[in-house]
Amino acid sequence: MYINIPPNVNIAESDKGLDEINVKSNNVYYEDEYTRSEKNSKFKPPKTIDGYEVLDFKKSDVTGDGFPEYIYLLGKSRNDSPNFKEDIHLFIQDGRTKRVYYITMKDNAGYEPELFLGDLTGDGINDIFVSIGSGGSGGFYYYYIFSYKNGDFVKIFDHEDFSNSQKYNVNFRDYYRVEVVSVDGKEKFIIDISHRSREYLDQYYDKLGKLKKPVSGDVTGLNVLFPIYSTFGVKNKFDLFAIQRIIGTYSADGLGYLQTYLSFEDGIFKKVWSQVAINQVGK
Repeated sequence: MYINIPPNVNIAESDKGLDEINVKSNNVYYEDEYTRSEKNSKFKPPKTIDGYEVLDFKKSDVTGDGFPEYIYLLGKSRNDSPNFKEDIHLFIQDGRTKRVYYITMKDNAGYEPELFLGDLTGDGINDIFVSIGSGGSGGFYYYYIFSYKNGDFVKIFDHEDFSNSQKYNVNFRDYYRVEVVSVDGKEKFIIDISHRSREYLDQYYDKLGKLKKPVSGDVTGLNVLFPIYSTFGVKNKFDLFAIQRIIGTYSADGLGYLQTYLSFEDGIFKKVWSQVAINQVGK
């Protein structure tokens, strides 16, 4: 497949390349502030807290008072599947006041739960980015971002809210074209599928390239969310790069990827632009 990252979008360094079959969010987690500054530290986080496993840990100032907080991602392993984690939540200890914050998430079970810290709002203070793999065949991950505002942590990104705001109609058209149109009509993309095998095309088209009957596809919910260096000249700020699959009449029929660039402005992540990247020649 082609994941088409425009040249002006600088995805932060990764220790793994994009998976050629299933794009996985853990491929975008790179050396963040905690890893750079603390990897030689003598401090070792505990293995458990209040009976929960420590699944990931970061140390950084996320409140803006100059004192580093201790940020733990906690959860429990399921007996029949140790790699599957349940009851995942955040446990944050304020570095100055020692106050403890517990943050729960709606989708709080899955695989490969991870933390990333970075300034996603542009206020110079690190925010908390959580990812959890669903483990399903669709390659979905759950994403939440939390920011410290007015004395408490607030959610500023939710994967479900994003997916609900990204609705598109996918319809096959005559002459081997697939039309992807946002429900508000503001965005329209055309995918050329004429390279697909004769066997594939004959399912939907006659010998003249006309559709035999109406055929529709879909744009999935959010699959992958990358934190990326901002292209708007804000030093040390991160924006978001979201990827959703465009599919035909069944999930395995990948037609392409809807890619959306998001930047935080006026209290929310706003869409800057969207584009479509297509698969390699398919069957």
